[in-house]
Amino acid sequence: MATTMKKAPKLKMLKEDKKSEWGDGLPTLHLDEKHLPEIKDWKIGEEYMLDVKVKMTNHGIQDYGDNKGNINATFKIVGIAADKDEK
Repeated sequence: MATTMKKAPKLKMLKEDKKSEWGDGLPTLHLDEKHLPEIKDWKIGEEYMLDVKVKMTNHGIQDYGDNKGNINATFKIVGIAADKDEK
């Protein structure tokens, strides 16, 4: 059975949520040089464009904390590339 890939809408800039002890409320992505060798030359505080293909592995309604009732999802990265044209 073939899977269909959904194309994401155009780039959406995210806004910081309220500050917490865990950071600024923005989602994070952790990568190492094994998966994206380009990061060896990148600088902290700079912004970079990535093309990321993901597979949804979980989807549900949060039932605890400040975001109770919000829909959330977990994704596994299945493909990634650094955009050569933008920084």
